[in-house]
Amino acid sequence: MNTNNDKQNKYGHLLDKYMDDAHVDFRVKQEREQAEKDKYGGLLDKEKPDDTILNDILNVSNACQNIRQQRADEYERNNQRRQERIERERAELQERQDKHTAYINDFLKKKEAEQKVIAWKKKEEAEKADFYQRVERLANIDPHMAEVYIKTMGCK
Repeated sequence: MNTNNDKQNKYGHLLDKYMDDAHVDFRVKQEREQAEKDKYGGLLDKEKPDDTILNDILNVSNACQNIRQQRADEYERNNQRRQERIERERAELQERQDKHTAYINDFLKKKEAEQKVIAWKKKEEAEKADFYQRVERLANIDPHMAEVYIKTMGCK
């Protein structure tokens, strides 16, 4: 790994590390870089910062953020659909309850009307029965009592 320059300058390479970079000319810098490249090979390429890993991390982070946003949007849409379904079911339930309540109220009104009719018929029958009883009593009264009754009641 000795170059021709190293052979001419036998101990120069020992002092190279102590030289100030400002005093080293461009040719010497290139020689050093070439010597390091020959010595270490592909390792020097890895020495430079590689932004691909950072870019990959940023891409993964952006992808995760996009996925989180999509999930949040989907969650919001699902919540909205669920709320709409709940409202629709609540309205349908209220409508069914209103129909049932109206049916029960109509049924109760009919029953009440039927009971009033039955009560009125019973009252009429009772009055008719009372009338027939009075007529029967009058018919069963002996003639003397009938005369007294007619005189006292003022019937002619």
